[in-house]
Amino acid sequence: MAEFANPTPTAARGFDYGSTVGEPRVFDAGGVVYGVALTRDGTRAAAGIGCGDDNACKVWDVTTGALVHTLAGHDRDVTGCAFSGDGSVIVTSSGDKTARVWDAATGAERKVLAGHTHWVTSCAVTRDGTIAATGAWDSTARLWDCGSGAELARLGESIPEEGEKFVTSVSFAADGATVATGHCENKAELWDVATGAKLGVLEGHAARVCGVSFSGGNTVATCGYDHVVRVWDSRTFEAVAVLGEEGEGYAAWVPCCALADDGASVLAGGQFGELTLWDVKTQTITASITAGHKKRVNGVALAANGKTCAAGSGDCTASVRKLP
Repeated sequence: MAEFANPTPTAARGFDYGSTVGEPRVFDAGGVVYGVALTRDGTRAAAGIGCGDDNACKVWDVTTGALVHTLAGHDRDVTGCAFSGDGSVIVTSSGDKTARVWDAATGAERKVLAGHTHWVTSCAVTRDGTIAATGAWDSTARLWDCGSGAELARLGESIPEEGEKFVTSVSFAADGATVATGHCENKAELWDVATGAKLGVLEGHAARVCGVSFSGGNTVATCGYDHVVRVWDSRTFEAVAVLGEEGEGYAAWVPCCALADDGASVLAGGQFGELTLWDVKTQTITASITAGHKKRVNGVALAANGKTCAAGSGDCTASVRKLP
């Protein structure tokens, strides 16, 4: 197992991108980072930011460290962000009850996706950039047409009062035909994008599910308050791996995860700023990064090669690094 004790982060510190393993490029976000995204080629990184000067999504060039865009328009914390497969579309979600669609090349806002009645916790976009998914405190996930901004489907029953049934996270399958939703009710659900029908339920977590992440194939990862990451077969709804030891208590919960495109590994963010890379087949840790971020990792993302990762933290930074 590889272990990295990273130096103190500084804004856009030098990084020999493509050759250095473990050494991060760190970006000063100017506020708490709630979610991160990477283009599939790993050349652009985005971070959803709040609790600071900007309720914005910032986009950086990973190679140079330059800030490319500040996507401003939300008036509450930006809770999540996602790139389309070709990197041309960015979707953001926010506590202002909306999601937004952006042109990644120009930074121009294309559409506002309005309809949720509470804080929007998360977002995802299909690889072809045509459909967005959002999850919210109103207990629903919703599907949207990125071109027109129209709501296509409502997944779940809306609950008027803010409560303990909200949707924590969303993730599309590679073909865009299925979307996964994570829930406070200790489960994840799979939905048919074309019909809005529920396909199945992933049950096994002993506490709230905080994150969901599809591979490029037929597996999906979930993580949560019970301290473990689970990997599931999306066709049978059965768990194929349990990574970590189930437990109780706030300290060791897993806030976020990202499943590699080939399904072979999972990256998990930790409560104390750590990153853990798991081998799904052997269910063992292959890399542990324990001293990079100084506060909880709220979001992680992997490039298509599974070797470049992004992380965002409550320490007001985002980072990109090579994995072994």
